Amino acid sequence: MALSQTQSFATKYKQDVLINNCYIKVAVVTATKSTCTALVWFMSSQSGDQLEERPYFFQYDIEGENPIKQAYLHLKTLPEFATATDC
Repeated sequence: MALSQTQSFATKYKQDVLINNCYIKVAVVTATKSTCTALVWFMSSQSGDQLEERPYFFQYDIEGENPIKQAYLHLKTLPEFATATDC
C-alpha cells in the first residue's frame, strides 16, 4: 500500500524541485489507545531514494482497520494529498 502524486520539495538552495509520481509510503506507525503518529517517507520511486520524511498525527480507532491502513486513509483526507492515487 502506498500513494503516488507529483510532489514539490524545497532544496537547500531555496529552489523547488518537482518529482512526478513521487512514491509516498507510511514507514512507521506508533499507536496508543487513541492516537497515532505515522512517519511518512517521500521517495523518488518505489525502490528509489528517500527524499524526505514527515510525521502525521491522527486519531486511532482500536476497533478499526490496522494502524497502517488507517494512516493511509487519514492521509487521503488531507488537502496536500488531494491528487494522490493508490499504488
